[in-house]
Amino acid sequence: MDCRNLTANDIPQLVQLMVRAGASVARSTSPEVFQAVCRDACARRKPPCFSIVVTEEEEKLAGYVVAHIGGPAFWRAFACRHPMIAGKILLKRGNGLLHRLRQNPRMKPVPPSSPSASPDASPNSQCQFTFVLADDGSRSWQDPGLRIARIQHIGVHPDYRGRGVGTRLYQRLFTTLIEIGVTRVDANIDRDNVASLRMHHRTGWRIVDKQGYFFATIDL
Repeated sequence: MDCRNLTANDIPQLVQLMVRAGASVARSTSPEVFQAVCRDACARRKPPCFSIVVTEEEEKLAGYVVAHIGGPAFWRAFACRHPMIAGKILLKRGNGLLHRLRQNPRMKPVPPSSPSASPDASPNSQCQFTFVLADDGSRSWQDPGLRIARIQHIGVHPDYRGRGVGTRLYQRLFTTLIEIGVTRVDANIDRDNVASLRMHHRTGWRIVDKQGYFFATIDL
């Protein structure tokens, strides 16, 4: 199984796989946004940037992982390079927020950089996994810096699940990130995504209960 950084030739097949996997980048599920993200990752390899790793078997993409480095500084630079795409992302976020506010006028707006928790998650639910730690406030998704990478999405084709593809993707991604100076990687996990939770624990992440979602972090 070939695990490598994304190339331009991979983009059409990767966009199809991302759509099939229900991927979300900056809370957008648009294939047009996915294409822009992929092109950006191929054009820029140093922070602030996207980093995308894919794995292939028998000329078919088996999985991918999308990360971005740079936090708010990255998204400002991305918006300058892709103003139309950035506008669509902001419009999507705005419409989603208006919809939620109409359903619950007392709801507090979610900051744009906040993670999206599972819609079925209960903020007060008790975690059943002993390896999940209580939140001590030392790290969060909003921490700034060009040495922090944030996982936007990791996906595996249904035909290749249960074969360690996610672990291979992270191993290759970590090698790439270390080469460009990244020292920490963060991810958010929906409370009902048990498979992802166990995979992150198995690969050495520190997992924290953020009351609504799980926050995973690892030092490189």
